[in-house]
Amino acid sequence: MAKNYVVENAGLNCQYGEESWLIVPGDRHITIGGRRMANETDYKKTCLGCGSFGGCHSPHISQEAAQSFHDALLEYDESANLHQLAAAGISFPCQYQPGPQWMETKEDVYIAGYRALMEDSWTFCIYGLGIITLYNSGQVENVSETLQERLRQLEKVVDAYMQENGISKKHKNDLINSIALWNGYGAIPWDTKVSQELWDFGIYMEKNHPSLSNFFERGIYLFDEQTGTNIDISYMAGLNVAMNKSPNNCWSLLEPEILKDEAAYNGYLEASHQEPSENALEAMKKFLDSYESPDYNGSSRYSDYLEMSEVSRDIYEQMYKQGSSLDGSYYEPGVPLEYYGDPDEILARKQRLADWDKWSQEEKDLLILQRGLSSYIGDEGADEFIRRVCENAGREKTSWK
Repeated sequence: MAKNYVVENAGLNCQYGEESWLIVPGDRHITIGGRRMANETDYKKTCLGCGSFGGCHSPHISQEAAQSFHDALLEYDESANLHQLAAAGISFPCQYQPGPQWMETKEDVYIAGYRALMEDSWTFCIYGLGIITLYNSGQVENVSETLQERLRQLEKVVDAYMQENGISKKHKNDLINSIALWNGYGAIPWDTKVSQELWDFGIYMEKNHPSLSNFFERGIYLFDEQTGTNIDISYMAGLNVAMNKSPNNCWSLLEPEILKDEAAYNGYLEASHQEPSENALEAMKKFLDSYESPDYNGSSRYSDYLEMSEVSRDIYEQMYKQGSSLDGSYYEPGVPLEYYGDPDEILARKQRLADWDKWSQEEKDLLILQRGLSSYIGDEGADEFIRRVCENAGREKTSWK
């Protein structure tokens, strides 16, 4: 896959900051698709959207900054990382100071007298020493194809690195996950391993493949045209890897906070109807293959989540036959119903459950799902989440109740 030339409004990413975009001087007359082409001199502060990368969480700013991050990590969570601190609002204002001109530019193509900027070019900030790269070229691109190409590059680099350093194949998944899994979410349900081997590989990637390394230092999103919503591919891949570890399942990995994040919410649902993967690269590839298939149906992520397995259905049918409590409620014999709430509501609920054999399969599945989720996020959280999924699936009923 040929590398693209970079044009104005290309996406920028700082290793220790947030995303920004590239501004190309207005006197540039060479364009692609009506957008001005960039060159190696477009690295100054005036070429940076808003002039900065927002918040900075570089530990290299100063001794004071390093101590502040150290103290915050201990207070926030000993297993947390700098990306999570940034997500929690713990950072310093970006003080971008341009380093060298863009590296790895097109040597034989000149734009306004300087070498053309390419999508894998990079530079760094001399204030916080953050590597700065481009996560897109600014041209109209197929995000799926771009991600597929980056995944191919990553696997090739990992294989070569393992061979050169005599690393066993059993460590391949950990090496891939150390790069492909972004750990900037407030809650991370997948394992974030730390070892000297992974540390050395991270340093190797930053030195030898800075553009590729930085590409994954963020949440990667794909816009699903069928549903008109974004899918957080990074979050989906992390959950997919987490589900490969027993006793994890899609219910146990649900975080109520994702209702506030549409892309993470869709990423969770996509992970829920996929087979678990051993590494993030495998998880992303499987999804992209499905996404690019003519049979892909974006709405199925909602409807599939609401349909229970035959095993779960059989369990509840047996519970009904045995007279077990289907909704988990228990009322102590001899204790007035008033003790548990409104007697009329309780009796109506008990009668409703007694008519289980008259329920539709859709209603039965909603109860099974509600009982499963409530074990992890409580009754109210389960009800709220199911209601949202039902609405997205176009269901009239949003609760068994």
